[in-house]
Amino acid sequence: MSTIKYKFEKLENFNNQGESKLGFVFDCLLAGAITIEELKQWCIKVIESEKEPHTIFFDLLDFIDSLPRLYIFFRDKNIRSPYIDISEGQSLALTGIGFLRNIRLHEDNARQKDKSLKALKQHGEILDVFKSEFPFVDF
Repeated sequence: MSTIKYKFEKLENFNNQGESKLGFVFDCLLAGAITIEELKQWCIKVIESEKEPHTIFFDLLDFIDSLPRLYIFFRDKNIRSPYIDISEGQSLALTGIGFLRNIRLHEDNARQKDKSLKALKQHGEILDVFKSEFPFVDF
């Protein structure tokens, strides 16, 4: 089983684990594994669990624009968009979660679905992290 490696520009008053989680959650959103409303639910979870949560989580609760505008949102907050260093297979596994949940955000073909679901089976660590970060999401 491979591990997930994280890279993220430092945020003031924001721990390394939180930074890693934000990158993972952002990739989940881009892959169509979660919705913007689920991103906001996750932010509430972080706010409630952190002693001094970073202001970005409160700002994300107020985000009402489209997914592509999130890059501009982070830029306007002087934060480079979060990302994680995962393999192509792990990235496809995130897309597979979106297919599994039937919430993919853009049109895809059957070949992409099959490839993504196969990657999800091969990268169970992605599903484990997903379930850990989104305990409120049902399958």
